Amino acid sequence: MSRLRRIFPGLWLDVAALLQGNLTAVLATLQTGLQSPEHATFLK
Repeated sequence: MSRLRRIFPGLWLDVAALLQGNLTAVLATLQTGLQSPEHATFLK
């Protein structure tokens, strides 16, 4: 588990897509993370 993922649960980034400039894939992965149970718990 990455350090950022422990600090900000739900902050999921597709690094490969980001480096390729594929922002659609980056945003799709981010949205999935923001809808995760871990993120919901973090917000409480």
